[in-house]
Amino acid sequence: MGEGLPNLVALEEEIDEMREVLTGRQPPPIDQGVMTLYEVSDAYYARICDITIEIQRCEREGQVVRGSKLYKFRTGELRTMADLTKAAAGLGSRRLAAEQLKFEQALRGHDAI
Repeated sequence: MGEGLPNLVALEEEIDEMREVLTGRQPPPIDQGVMTLYEVSDAYYARICDITIEIQRCEREGQVVRGSKLYKFRTGELRTMADLTKAAAGLGSRRLAAEQLKFEQALRGHDAI
């Protein structure tokens, strides 16, 4: 994952790589079994928030103006990517819950889902 606020092209490439993983077109950078989707999406969401904060700071300092490409990136693609990562984290959480239920049912001798 990136760090800080690189140029717009690098930011686009960074979120494109994240999107490829979250949509299943590329393998995730880690393998934590059933935890993978949740862990990866949570880390991606943190990075999205980090980028957002950096851009907002630049806006406050007058380095990024309303209507600029970086401003539109923050209010458009980056915001949508934040929604995508939150949705993926939710799916990862539901997968964990389903696995936990299977495990508990197996412990009690019930048929798994």
